[in-house]
Amino acid sequence: FECLIFTVAGLQLAVPLILLGAIHRVEDESEIRPIPGSPRWYMGMRPDRDQNLRVVDTAEWIMAGRVPENARDNYRFVIRLDNSEWGLACDDVAQSFTLRPDEVRWRSARSKRPWLAGTVIDHMCALIDVRTMADLLVRAEREQHLDLS
Repeated sequence: FECLIFTVAGLQLAVPLILLGAIHRVEDESEIRPIPGSPRWYMGMRPDRDQNLRVVDTAEWIMAGRVPENARDNYRFVIRLDNSEWGLACDDVAQSFTLRPDEVRWRSARSKRPWLAGTVIDHMCALIDVRTMADLLVRAEREQHLDLS
């Protein structure tokens, strides 16, 4: 399957292209409207065609507690997760490549970091389970009683 590598605060992540909704360039911070009282991992809303895209501070979500200072200053793209309302903010979008299942060290126990499907051995980057990531974000939105509509 085809994958896309992107970077967040120095960390390389991969996502299957087939589960990628879209890639949006962030020209200006004002494109993402913050929601007062939202958690640190939630950056805000970005208008996208007929609905708003909920933008996640990917470094905060993935590396909570170990986020480099000013990580948000480097975000230049938002990657939409499949056909969900969620997008991951990232620094850069790198190359796409073909990946065979045997080139991934798949995780069997997924209790900690359930969004992590495995590690792409050649690229030493995390492979994101897109649907699980989107489900976790929806659950977090509900649990934290965010009024994002």
